[in-house]
Amino acid sequence: MALLDLSGVHKAHGDGPNRVPVLRDVSFAIAPGEVCAITGASGSGKSTLLNLIGLLDRPDSGRLLFEGEDVARATPDRQARLRSRRIGFVFQSFHLLPRLTALDNVALPFLYRGLSPRACRGHAAAMLQRVGLADRAGHRPEELSGGQRQRVAIARALVGRPALLLADEPTGNLDSGAARRIIDLFFELNAETGVAVVLVTHDPGIAARCPRRLTMDDGRLTADGRDPP
Repeated sequence: MALLDLSGVHKAHGDGPNRVPVLRDVSFAIAPGEVCAITGASGSGKSTLLNLIGLLDRPDSGRLLFEGEDVARATPDRQARLRSRRIGFVFQSFHLLPRLTALDNVALPFLYRGLSPRACRGHAAAMLQRVGLADRAGHRPEELSGGQRQRVAIARALVGRPALLLADEPTGNLDSGAARRIIDLFFELNAETGVAVVLVTHDPGIAARCPRRLTMDDGRLTADGRDPP
């Protein structure tokens, strides 16, 4: 069974005569553990597509299945539960809380689930160690480099062991060396945990490293390239 399955998905923004199609008849599936890049020019529909996959929005028509469940028609509470437990998010701007330490930023997903602070911090400390930041656990975001902040964001996204990690331009604010190390980390974590990774990127070098590459153009999926097995 596919982890994610989109069929004939359409999405438009605006109302009445100002309604603008953003996604047009998009269909593809993502297998468990797959690593896939989504590329395309600005305005091609990449971010809207990622929002739908991440259950932050709903398609106007078409089918969206996650782990076999028709999530496009799920209740808001059900979608929120799936987002918090089965999907991790990494963004270009990190989205870390400035007043919290790295440890407490990573612990947030477990705090929202009602676990004790001690248990939350235990899970967070283990994940920070895995991403190479055990010695930065007590530092706040302003005391970390861009690459370190993105590692904290990745640790937070994966601490709850989701099935799917969505990354929106995760290296956009990093220099080339830090960007390469972040992509290396994605591949390492994918191999270790089996988490599927879908990342939006404008960087052709990063896209080329992914075994599968989806290309969007004017709201349509125009290419689906895969490396040989």
